[in-house]
Amino acid sequence: MTDAVCGLAVTSVLAYFLRHQEEIGAYLAQREQKANEVRRRIESAQPDLTELRKRLGWGDG
Repeated sequence: MTDAVCGLAVTSVLAYFLRHQEEIGAYLAQREQKANEVRRRIESAQPDLTELRKRLGWGDG
């Protein structure tokens, strides 16, 4: 990719972002919410590792 094409691509991406900030913000918030749900689901399925962390010296648990 030449410098001119790369510069044009960057300009296009920035222009898209500036025209669609609300939609992009909503999309990112939705993805963050989904990631938090997945994280909670995974953490709830894991055993309590507090004692193991203490024995390994990885903090207070």
